Amino acid sequence: MTRPGGAPRRVYTAPVCRGLLLILAASPLLVPLTAAQPGNPPSAAPADRPRDVQMTCPAQLGVGARTGRVFCDVLIATHADGGVMLQLPRRTGRARLVFDLHTRHTYSAEQERSPLGFLRQTATVAALTPGGDVLARAIVRAEVRREADLFDRITGGAGPSGLKAVAPAGLETVTLDVAPSVNTVSLVGEQLIVLTVRGEDVYTTPGRPVAVVSHPVLEAAGIQSRPPPGSRRR
Repeated sequence: MTRPGGAPRRVYTAPVCRGLLLILAASPLLVPLTAAQPGNPPSAAPADRPRDVQMTCPAQLGVGARTGRVFCDVLIATHADGGVMLQLPRRTGRARLVFDLHTRHTYSAEQERSPLGFLRQTATVAALTPGGDVLARAIVRAEVRREADLFDRITGGAGPSGLKAVAPAGLETVTLDVAPSVNTVSLVGEQLIVLTVRGEDVYTTPGRPVAVVSHPVLEAAGIQSRPPPGSRRR
């Protein structure tokens, strides 16, 4: 298929399960958990603080050199058991699951100096229950031209700098309202669109890493916002 201007568009497809329709949607809006009634004082906020969420990675990218965060690759999968597993603390009321999504970029200084160094990636990620029900979908997009466009660098590389070539780029904070019955959320990739000066490629093949997740926390009603994106909290 040829796009206007002659740039090729290559599409790589694979079967997708019934529960994972490729419908691009914006990140879910924050749903208020409490509201004061007219004439009544607001209820007291719970004493809980934001709780860290246990994150089990099918493929761990590594630890950020600047933020100290643990970054997990999000792979395209047709079942919840192929995703990044977020284990939520037990609770009695509704809460908010908050996590950061990034695109996954391979960087080199040679690429930055090249006229072909521009890269834009758009990844679609679904949050699923263990049974495969879709709780929400989110999209993260980032453009990279130089190292300064990266969100962080990853330690543990074999080169002289000690940094890996693969790094997270961009930042999309996703907030998901979760019921008390939801104790596990799986994050799976659905689609990746890569745009370069050569054209646009679309990938939906299971097993391909399409995005990176970091910093998952659980927030209850009345809890203040979590630390800023650059904090070293994991």
